[in-house]
Amino acid sequence: MVLTYGRILSLSPGPSGEVFRAMANMDWDDYLRQEASMYRQLAEKTENVIGKQELLDLAAVCDEVANSIEDRLTGG
Repeated sequence: MVLTYGRILSLSPGPSGEVFRAMANMDWDDYLRQEASMYRQLAEKTENVIGKQELLDLAAVCDEVANSIEDRLTGG
């Protein structure tokens, strides 16, 4: 089971495919922005220059995809 946005979901999809529907209803843009924030926080804490850049790159990709999703949802 996984707790997602206050709901508990079973990871083994039943005949109804409930897991896949729940994933489709997620706010992926918000999720990706949270991930980007986490990567930036980790980058601030690391002393490894290469690791820091990798984390910042991951954050940038998350932001880019979140913006793309948001643009599609708003029709722009």
